Amino acid sequence: MSNEAAEATNCACNAVTGMFDQAVKAFGDSLKAASKAQEDTMKFWTDSMGGKTNPMQEWPRRAQAIVGEIIPIAQKNADEYLKLIETNCRRNADLIKKAFNGTNGGGEKVDLQKRTRELWEASMEVARDNAQDVANTNMRVAQMWTDAFKKTADSAAAEMQNSLGK
Repeated sequence: MSNEAAEATNCACNAVTGMFDQAVKAFGDSLKAASKAQEDTMKFWTDSMGGKTNPMQEWPRRAQAIVGEIIPIAQKNADEYLKLIETNCRRNADLIKKAFNGTNGGGEKVDLQKRTRELWEASMEVARDNAQDVANTNMRVAQMWTDAFKKTADSAAAEMQNSLGK
């Protein structure tokens, strides 16, 4: 392999590694932000559950009901993100294998320009697919949380109306 080819391969590897590192960092930051938002939301709902005359007596029952609904949703969210990470890792590993494969499968050498173009096309496809999967997963997770909070709010409103009607 000539020095130019080695440098081109090294440059491509560094670029892919850099993009992968940026994607992992962005994903980690997104998970931290989502976790913080969920904590803040739970704090809000917990703080605003005192509609009865003695909220301290009602709090354990309400908290247990909310936790009973929230834990399965959180587990489902974690499963969704784990599947997403696994899929993205598999795609990236396949892309790296393709980058380091020096032949076209028949043992003959492939044109470096053609391989580089195919690698970049595959890289962009993987990046697009990963971004789409992240967006779809985030939409499903947001919908699950929206449904859970709506159910909790409706339940709290019904309890409040019952307590006012008594």
